[in-house]
Amino acid sequence: AGAVAASLDGGGLAGAVAASVDGGGLAGAGAASVDGGGLAGAGAGSPTGLFDHLYVSPDHQGRGVGTALAEAVEAAARAAGCARIEAEVSITARPFFLARGYREVRAQDKAAYGLTFRNYVMVKDLASGPGGGGA
Repeated sequence: AGAVAASLDGGGLAGAVAASVDGGGLAGAGAASVDGGGLAGAGAGSPTGLFDHLYVSPDHQGRGVGTALAEAVEAAARAAGCARIEAEVSITARPFFLARGYREVRAQDKAAYGLTFRNYVMVKDLASGPGGGGA
C-alpha cells in the first residue's frame, strides 16, 4: 500500500488531493475543496489502471483542480504497478486528456437512459511521467 498527496494553493482553492493504493480498493482517489466547504472536483482510478472518473465543478475549471486530481490518480496507478492507464472520456474532456499525453484508441457510441452519446477510449503510457508523452 502507498499514498500520494498534492496540495492546491492559489486561485482561491484551499484544499488537498490525496490518492491511495490498496489491494481491494481504488488505485487513486481525490477531492479538492474550496473555502466554504464546496466541492471543486473529484477523481478515482482502479488498481488495474482504469481512470474511473474525473469531475471538476464548472466554477473551478481552468484552475488546476483537474490537473492535480489526474496527477494523483496517475501516480497511484504507477505505484500500483500499472504500466498504462485507460479512460473513457467525454467530448468535453477529450482535449484535457490529449494535453496530458493520452492517445485516442477509438471513438464509441454509448447508450444510457434512452440517449446515445459519443465518448473516447484513451490510454497513456505511465512510464512517460506525470505531464505527457503517451505511448
